[in-house]
Formats: sequence, structure tokens, C-alpha cells
Amino acid sequence: MVEKITGTAYFLMDARRIDDLEAYWRENYPKGSGKPYVVEKVIELGALEFGNVSTDLLADRDFIRDNAENLMGVSADGAWRCLLVIQKGKPDTGILIASRGMPFPKFAAYYRKPPEIRLV
Repeated sequence: MVEKITGTAYFLMDARRIDDLEAYWRENYPKGSGKPYVVEKVIELGALEFGNVSTDLLADRDFIRDNAENLMGVSADGAWRCLLVIQKGKPDTGILIASRGMPFPKFAAYYRKPPEIRLV
């Protein structure tokens, strides 16, 4: 069984670009409590397509439409079930998408992989 990516994130409604999500994350990270999430599926995109998605979050996307009904929503324990969109070869940052049934990221959050904890 593969362990799912979970955490808390700061979802923004109808964000236009990843820069908006990152700014919202930087503004809220040190002081706020985000929404719990669970990544149901990771979508890896090439550099060009990831750039296109990250600069135009309000556009309809087939990969969102194809997964909206089965993989996104709110779980019984209140976690936001979402997609994680990353650029191939760069898994440390990305976009969490909770479409709420829409074919575009109705709610999105900046994803930053937590640093690995090392015991000394």
C-alpha cells in the first residue's frame, strides 16, 4: 500500500497564477492554520504544460475534468481530497487542486514538500 501525501494547505478560490498561491502561502504559513488535505493523485506535466497551467489556473483542463468526480471532494474526516500537479523532475513544489466539480482549479494551494526530518 502506497502512503498518500497529506498535510495542511492554504487554498485560495479562483486564483489566477501559481505566484498568487505562493504569495498567499507566504502570508499565511507562519501564522495561520490551513485546511487538511490528502493527495489522491499526482499529475506530472512537462515544463511547457506546467508553465501553462501555473500561469493560467482558471482555464479548463482535461486532467481536472477527468478526475473531478472520483478523486476530489471532502473526506469524511474533513480533509480536502485533491490533485497535486508538479513539473516532471521537480517534485518539491507544485499546485494542489480541489475543483469542487469544476473542470478548472476552483480552489488551489501552493504545495511545498516539507523538508525531511533527520534524526542525529
